Amino acid sequence: MSHRKTPTQLLKEESISLLKKKSSRSLIPSKSKISRTKLKKLELKIQGRLIFPWSPDYNQYKNDFSNTYPTDPQIIALVENYNDIRELLSFANSIDLWTVIRSGGHSLADYSVCDGLVIDLRNLNSIYVDYNNKTVTVDSAVLFGNLNGHLESYGLHLPGGGCPTVAVAGYMMGGGYGLTSRTFGMNCDNVLAVTVMLANGGIVVANESQNEDMYWAIRGGTGGNFGVLLNITYRVYELGNIFGVKIDWDINDNLPDAARALYTMQNELLTQDKYPNFGMQIPITMDTDRHRKVMFRGTWVGDQASLEAAIQPLTSLNGASDIQIKNGKYSTINGWLLEGVPNIPHTVQTNAFTRSMYIDHQLGTSDWEAILSYFMKTAPNDYTMIDLEFYGGRINEFPIENSAFIHRNVQMDFFCDALYNSITNDREANKIWLEGFFNFLAQYGNGHSYQNYPNRNQRDYRWAYWGNYYTQLVTIKNKYDPDNFFRYQQSIGPDAEMKEMKDQKILFKETKIVYEPY
Repeated sequence: MSHRKTPTQLLKEESISLLKKKSSRSLIPSKSKISRTKLKKLELKIQGRLIFPWSPDYNQYKNDFSNTYPTDPQIIALVENYNDIRELLSFANSIDLWTVIRSGGHSLADYSVCDGLVIDLRNLNSIYVDYNNKTVTVDSAVLFGNLNGHLESYGLHLPGGGCPTVAVAGYMMGGGYGLTSRTFGMNCDNVLAVTVMLANGGIVVANESQNEDMYWAIRGGTGGNFGVLLNITYRVYELGNIFGVKIDWDINDNLPDAARALYTMQNELLTQDKYPNFGMQIPITMDTDRHRKVMFRGTWVGDQASLEAAIQPLTSLNGASDIQIKNGKYSTINGWLLEGVPNIPHTVQTNAFTRSMYIDHQLGTSDWEAILSYFMKTAPNDYTMIDLEFYGGRINEFPIENSAFIHRNVQMDFFCDALYNSITNDREANKIWLEGFFNFLAQYGNGHSYQNYPNRNQRDYRWAYWGNYYTQLVTIKNKYDPDNFFRYQQSIGPDAEMKEMKDQKILFKETKIVYEPY
């Protein structure tokens, strides 16, 4: 049998050949700490490949999902194994090169790209299911579109992201809300263990009995703070077919009816937590008829008759339309409920400024009317979107001190995507509008925000994301990443900066790091 080199090997050879040429000197800025010799040696050391600004496919790999804050990385490294990551960390440490980690690239504030080195984990995507023990171990770049189908072939389920191109790592480390989280908890609540590579190349396993502080911090402390998350072991659940339900209210035709619907959803479905088996998300955005609508989208784990009884307070309301119920596997129902929301053209790159706030109390009908009226009168373009993610059930039952995801005593996450593209041509208008909208909304929120929906202009982000556990996160950060190697615009520490913070809690005493032998 003839021996053939892989496409990656061929591309690496081309890159090395170019770096050997004297003419390549002009490619690297004279003030750069990176030399052609160093790049050539690094390319030879790793099995993956390096992508540079002069590589033909650089533009393909440099952008994140959002691309709201474009960057120009000096190096993008597509790694193939753990040793590649270790070599890259050593290289970056040796020249103090800003480095960030990218698994799925869905950071809404573009925190998984930078102007230095991007370690891209997309090729680390193995899935191992232990059916007997009802666990699954996944590499950090496994996408939910692949994981859902894999688990469903075993009749198993893990609460996950609504978008199939989201990877598990960053999603989990920020908490991880999904349509079945009221039934099975946040994604991070189901983590049994993690494996993490620190900046010094050492590997730690964290669980309830080993490196417990890391185990606590990484579940809600957000990605890019403590090390490179290599893999996660989850608890999973047996789950067959579920039901999905859709109900719409047209805001253009009757705003008061839409406001009454929002009040009823909160009052009938969230008060006293009647239905923990009912997952609910409510997009408020433009439909295909170019009308803005309140769109109730729900998943139901149970029988259809009970579902119909649960939604009766909604279906009997004035203005309820396009009522649909469907049965199928979770991935099918999730796609049916959320695909095409918002209704934006897929042929155009669309970016967004995103922001979130938590609501922990019942709003009145007049409150919802005020919110919808502000939105309808001021939204910069037709694509601008509000989304309500309903909490309760297993999310709120999880003890607040058991992980760094602290948002337990709330009813919903209220977030907004201020979307823009080359058609709307209103980037700055969206940025300004979002700031004004959330200044108006502050009267309804509890001062906290979902860290998976970060906003670079949120000046109080430490309190908003982590509240009175921020000091504890700083101490853990300083333990595992004492040189603050892993950093970005809203990362933890290294200094507490606690002047505006209050009632900070410390849960862990100082302990030694337990390293793995490999």
